[in-house]
Amino acid sequence: MGNGPETRLRLAIFLLSAGITSYQLALMQILSYLQWYHFAYLIVSLALLGFGTSGTILSLFRAFFIDHKGVLMPWLLVACGLAMPWALRLSQTDGIRCDFYLLFADRTQIWRLAASSLLYLTPFLLGALAIGLALTTEKKNVGKLYCANLTGSGTGGLFGLALAALFLPTDLPSIIGLAPVAGGLLLFSGNNRRQLIWAVAFASSSILLIMAYPGKYAPSQFKDISRAMNAPDASIVKQIPSPKGLVQVVESSSLRYAPGLSLNYRGEIPSPPMVFLNGNVYGSLPSGEGSLNSSENLLDHTTEVIAYSLLEEGGKALLIQPGGEQSIGQAISHKMSKIVVVEPHGEIFSFYQNLVSKPGLKFTAKQHLQVENEYPRRFLADGADQFELIRLPTVGSFGGTAGIQALSDQFLLTKEFFHLAWNNLSAGGMIMVTCWMDYPVKACFKLTATLAEVLEELGVSQPEYHLAAIRSWGSITFVLKKTPLNSNQTDAIREECGKLFFDPLLLPDMKMGERQIHNLLGDDDFFETLNGLLRENRKEIYEDYAFNLRPATDARPFFYQFLKWPRLPDLIKAFGLQGAPFLELGSLILALNILLLGILALILIILPLFKLGWKKEGGAWTLIYFGSIGTGFMLLEIVLMQKLTLFLGDPLLATATAISGLLFFSGLGSLYSSRLKANGSTLRRSTCVTGLLIILFAIFTVILSRFGEELPTSLLWVFLLSSIAPLGLSMGIPFPIGLRVLEKKNSTQLTWAWGINGCFSVISPALGLAVALHAGFNAVFALAAIAYLLAAGVNLKHG
Repeated sequence: MGNGPETRLRLAIFLLSAGITSYQLALMQILSYLQWYHFAYLIVSLALLGFGTSGTILSLFRAFFIDHKGVLMPWLLVACGLAMPWALRLSQTDGIRCDFYLLFADRTQIWRLAASSLLYLTPFLLGALAIGLALTTEKKNVGKLYCANLTGSGTGGLFGLALAALFLPTDLPSIIGLAPVAGGLLLFSGNNRRQLIWAVAFASSSILLIMAYPGKYAPSQFKDISRAMNAPDASIVKQIPSPKGLVQVVESSSLRYAPGLSLNYRGEIPSPPMVFLNGNVYGSLPSGEGSLNSSENLLDHTTEVIAYSLLEEGGKALLIQPGGEQSIGQAISHKMSKIVVVEPHGEIFSFYQNLVSKPGLKFTAKQHLQVENEYPRRFLADGADQFELIRLPTVGSFGGTAGIQALSDQFLLTKEFFHLAWNNLSAGGMIMVTCWMDYPVKACFKLTATLAEVLEELGVSQPEYHLAAIRSWGSITFVLKKTPLNSNQTDAIREECGKLFFDPLLLPDMKMGERQIHNLLGDDDFFETLNGLLRENRKEIYEDYAFNLRPATDARPFFYQFLKWPRLPDLIKAFGLQGAPFLELGSLILALNILLLGILALILIILPLFKLGWKKEGGAWTLIYFGSIGTGFMLLEIVLMQKLTLFLGDPLLATATAISGLLFFSGLGSLYSSRLKANGSTLRRSTCVTGLLIILFAIFTVILSRFGEELPTSLLWVFLLSSIAPLGLSMGIPFPIGLRVLEKKNSTQLTWAWGINGCFSVISPALGLAVALHAGFNAVFALAAIAYLLAAGVNLKHG
């Protein structure tokens, strides 16, 4: 081929790869809204399943695809782009739409999940066929094409984020699909003008059809936004797209926002506009002129009154993601001299920012409201101020979370975060955090254990004098105080409990019987377990309790992961086969997805490829080498997605940064590989170096974390990409070198290698997340390094 066609092919592969990555991010945003989690591991696995299946198809029909490459290549790209919006559209039809909440209650949902997964898989398969066909037929340019593939994928992450800031999530696939379509149109040669006309007509009619019949994209019936829209006269008055999620404002005269309100409250409950983030309630906006200055703040009739009963006027308050205007109004009414609101979500930040200049908002001469659009950990790491009160976001949700957040990393609930907050307290300051009660009790116990271990690690003598808590009918508010509580302060807490029908739960001078005066539990084990978690022998409770109560850490930040797999049979016996899954849906859905992906990979990749290639010369080497580097690459990618959330505070931003950075620099590494000799020695060096770099990255990750949190935002991206660059450059070399070596040994196995690499990559993201849940991030780093060193070992034997 001449330079013109070669350039067009690389540009087409670049556009296709960018579209595929952007499509992955779009699906993550859509699932975050429709379901309850972004399911990054599932989307990435489906993408890789598409690539692995393409290897199978190319192996089975190798001659056909090679003979008809000129015709198939452009049409595969056009079909890939058009399949993106149609896959989403069809997945939301009545017979296929899946509700993840019901997977273990309604067996038909499992088949719906499988059908939806196959639909989401289709664009990835079509795009992967085009990429695989190009890589296996353009052997001399494999390094440049692989570079276009990876750099395009990396660019697609940034492209996807930019689009997410401009368009609603459900509109993204239609827009992203234009990139592969454009790439396909580039490949129609002058001799195929008639095909070009047909392609343009086909693409245009398909886009017009989906615009005319967009379908209905309904979030799960169990999501907050669905329940809110069932209220009389409820309407969505504002929708704001954002890379961090869809913000919606709902108004209804029937909506009341008063979480954990005292049963003794006799005042009027307003109906303010409600804010939802990805379909989950986030808080409320001011309901009227001067509502923030009301002398009777609703939160003074909840358990959050405990902190203000201990504070003197004139202190500084830090409100982290306050979830609405009520927390701000409470701090104003208690005459805090400086109120700092930290909100990482830009669109919600703008709501708070408007409060600063709100005409009806009245401060005393000594009061000041400051609103910061910053990730809370980065704000605290700066350490620019000391606060009398640091209020944290509420833990859990009313009635419990049904374990749906088990897979979500919670870096604001780790022990390291509480250390950071403690260091930002003034001499007599305190941390306040409220937790919804769940049953069986899990979140409140884990939070208690976390606070107890933090005090122990801080070397606080008599920690029971630094911890107080009060309980209502549905919530518990904890206060972690830097100085010991005195008798006047405990009396003030008791007085508030008496007025509001609350009960003291933790006090230094707790009296017999006062824990159940107003709110009876009928469960004495609750108080016994709570007391045990405050003692040094709490590890016995960790072992004996039915759920995982060990505190979350930065290396294992899954606060809501409570399931102990060995205890699952006991839970099924106690709660029934259909009831037990709702105690930990997240972990069980992860296990179900691993099983589903494994079955699909077996059917679509493994069985056909073993029939084709296992007994051929070098089959074992191909299997181990390409399987190992595929596994290692994806394990590292999935753990980077989780780890970067520590810096960026948002899983989608972290995912986009990890994918973009890793794939972009891998593309550069692939380009550099074309200068290297294709032999066993190069394979050994590249895989060994990659394994060692992963080990070094894991060792220094703690130091990098502390350094990164203290960097200004302008330098953070440079720091993150610089940290990823060496890994990406090294990881981009083994695959193209391996293809060149295999081409010399047995060129008929090139498509088999492509499929094996994709197959082993399919399960790796889900398995990596499962390992992180139960063993932490370092274990995933170790497995990734072992995978690359295994590839080096097989080369030592066969190279």
